Amino acid sequence: MAALVIEDTIPVRYESWQDWRAQKAKEAYERAHRPLVEPETIPCPTCWGQRRIWVAAANGEGLIPSICHPCLGTGRVRA
Repeated sequence: MAALVIEDTIPVRYESWQDWRAQKAKEAYERAHRPLVEPETIPCPTCWGQRRIWVAAANGEGLIPSICHPCLGTGRVRA
């Protein structure tokens, strides 16, 4: 019996529920063996890997968090 599942708001048809389970197991295996940090990158020296920096507020009343521009908010830069 065919299986119809909605993935990312798109209906996807599998030949059977076994095919769906095999696909999900394969995706989980690939996700588990993916490196947590991209190779050949280092923490951003501007934000120290925190992804945001504190900048002066436009109204002059303190500091507000802003996205770090050198790393584009990722917290890591190429080595």
